[in-house]
Amino acid sequence: MALLIDIKYSVFRICKVNDAGNVEKIARISSFPVKLWTEQNANECDYLFVPEDEIDKIAHSGIAYEIVSL
Repeated sequence: MALLIDIKYSVFRICKVNDAGNVEKIARISSFPVKLWTEQNANECDYLFVPEDEIDKIAHSGIAYEIVSL
């Protein structure tokens, strides 16, 4: 995460509603969870990397987002 912060990027986890992959929201995170990928948690392993100067576009996109710590 330190490298992403150094190059002024924020990380959002894409939170999905169901197995069909429908996006409920994106959650800004401050650290990556220490978790191995499995088929059961595959919907929890999608991330969006956004330059800090582009974050305002997310707010205007209509996608709900929140800041969380995972």
